[in-house]
Amino acid sequence: MREVESGSLREIGAMHGPSVLEVPSKGSMMNTRFLPLLALLASEIVSAEGIFVGAWVGGPSDEPYPQPTKENVESFQTMQGRHLDVVSYFAMFNASWNTTQRYADIASSNGSTLLVTWMANGYSLDDILAGKADARIRAYASGAKKWGREIWLRPLHEANGDWYDWGIGKSGAGNTSEKCIAAWKRIVQVFRDSAVTNVKWVWTTNATNNGPGTSYMGHYPGDDWVDYNSIDGYNWGSSQSWSEWQSFQEVFAKPYALLAKQAPPIFIAEFSSSEKGGDKAEWIAQMFTDLPVKFPRIMGLMWFSQSKEAEGDWAVNTSDAALEAWKKGIGSLAPVSTRESESDLGKRVPAVDRGRSLILPPGFEGKMRIRFLNAQGRMDGPRMEFHCPAQGMRVQLPTRASTRFAELEFSGRRLTLRLPGGF
Repeated sequence: MREVESGSLREIGAMHGPSVLEVPSKGSMMNTRFLPLLALLASEIVSAEGIFVGAWVGGPSDEPYPQPTKENVESFQTMQGRHLDVVSYFAMFNASWNTTQRYADIASSNGSTLLVTWMANGYSLDDILAGKADARIRAYASGAKKWGREIWLRPLHEANGDWYDWGIGKSGAGNTSEKCIAAWKRIVQVFRDSAVTNVKWVWTTNATNNGPGTSYMGHYPGDDWVDYNSIDGYNWGSSQSWSEWQSFQEVFAKPYALLAKQAPPIFIAEFSSSEKGGDKAEWIAQMFTDLPVKFPRIMGLMWFSQSKEAEGDWAVNTSDAALEAWKKGIGSLAPVSTRESESDLGKRVPAVDRGRSLILPPGFEGKMRIRFLNAQGRMDGPRMEFHCPAQGMRVQLPTRASTRFAELEFSGRRLTLRLPGGF
């Protein structure tokens, strides 16, 4: 063992293996228990170059209602030249869990996580609050619990629009932001009352507000009721009489700025661009340029790859140039996995365990700066600065209850980690 005094920092480490950098703090260190890497990537890493890649994969053009079958998932992965971390699926409230499980099994066998857009078609918010969907919700919760593996659910998505039965802007439906919040909590509470622990809740706002009474965040239920926040948005180009060409930044900047004020991580749950009215390939290329600079908290991208005659040419491969731009962009991202084991925590990307020890794997050698932020994104306490050795190291972070994020800067890169609570 070697011990080197360095100001208020004390470095302790063996000659081989990770070294340990301790920061004096009040109280003794907690016994650590590693977080699953799924939580790390989807809940703990707030922003990084290692953005997860997902998609609604669509299918052959002769399939009017393609589903994420094994064949369609594998075909999409082959086309884009990269594994899908998250697979998108749309399920109706009135459909049974057994139908969802078919696609959950496919995603799981593929080493992916299934994101279920859980659509309350046929139910207004008043219907949900009156308990008319409770039996369906309880049955679905029971099925998900028995299945036991991680699954993401996003009910009541795009509620700031006028096209769904639960939409706040839907004419004559009687839906309001307050009712939407109450309905969301009712759905989540059914799962909590059933002790379902393998479901992560995804809240989605649409990139535009449509209809009276709508807003980006008026129907937000609060951080305690959400695991991940997301945005749906499209560049319609000139495909519609009312639309015009918009860059990725123009589509997503406003809702992103509001969601970035909340604690949960952010991803894009649905997006695409038309070819009409501009250069789709350039749109994609510019998106990947803008992401780390203008959208640093986006942790995942999920392309909606199914063209619809009445809407837009949304498939990622509507032109060779568009597909190549997508492949080049996702190829530049550090690969991530949402399904690695606990023993792999911190082996490839920085991680934080439940004791708030930062694990820096080999490959992050060099000068490291860390600043700490509260839930509002403001500085919370003094910065840390140190040199990470080639073999990696472990750093004990401060245990202030107000500290929610650690922002790492190294080798010209920036990574923001969400810290475990409970201190």
